[in-house]
Amino acid sequence: MTSDAQTGSDEGPPGVGPRTMGYRPLALGTPRPPARLTWALAGAAWILGCRPDPAPLPLQSSAAVVAEEAPRCTPPHVRIVGPAVAPADTTLVMLHGYGSDSANIEPVARALAGASPHLVVIVPDGCDPSEGVPGGRQWLARRDPSRGGPPDRDRGARLAVAAGRVARFVDAELQSRGLPRDRMVWAGFSQGAMLSQWMAVHATPTPLAVVSFSGRFDDDSPVGTPVGTPVLLVHGTRDPVIPFAESRRAEESLVARGAHVEHLDRPDMAHSIDSESLAAAVAFLRRSLGPR
Repeated sequence: MTSDAQTGSDEGPPGVGPRTMGYRPLALGTPRPPARLTWALAGAAWILGCRPDPAPLPLQSSAAVVAEEAPRCTPPHVRIVGPAVAPADTTLVMLHGYGSDSANIEPVARALAGASPHLVVIVPDGCDPSEGVPGGRQWLARRDPSRGGPPDRDRGARLAVAAGRVARFVDAELQSRGLPRDRMVWAGFSQGAMLSQWMAVHATPTPLAVVSFSGRFDDDSPVGTPVGTPVLLVHGTRDPVIPFAESRRAEESLVARGAHVEHLDRPDMAHSIDSESLAAAVAFLRRSLGPR
């Protein structure tokens, strides 16, 4: 499997095309499948969507402080993948990139579900409609000075607010669906990877593991108690959206906060996820989850 993702992120303009997505799977030697085709890469799955969100719970999954006026995270669709064998004992939250949605990133979620037969993956749409991609979703707004927007000097603070909104939404989803809350994994692509890296440092309980595809680290908080979170950073050396150098900066920042970081550098890969990236992520999760 390869990916030729054309995507916007928290940096750079969205890509061109009829629908910009954060992740586009493309099998070598085969025609591109329809955009909404469900790929059974691993595990059993059922899809739940178009349902009202439950009432928000007190913040539990993150140390972020969300202002009272911060709007509630309201994804229009939430997809659930796995577990292949019930009951689930671990929950993974998969977060898509800017301008994408849960349907597009679901094949990645299905692949990661293969790390354990008792792993359930929750795949929500972004909290808000995307400002730059019609029909897409976002976790936080992009600020593009080249288009007349203000410089993005407060991205760390805005990311913290976005993470708090996501954490409250996930807490409510886990409770309403009866999914495991004590063994959590966070994974994401691009803007979703930025949130996942943030959760590696701040989420409570401390994640069992974090997987970041083509992300960057943004956190203005001071270094505190070492977190000990295992983190896998996957990044293409030719990423034109979030430069490869951001992966090294993220590693330094995460290690300084006590995370145990592994990295996979994908030569010649752009802003995308390929089969080697997925295989490495599954192997990393198998090592990190361990027995309950």
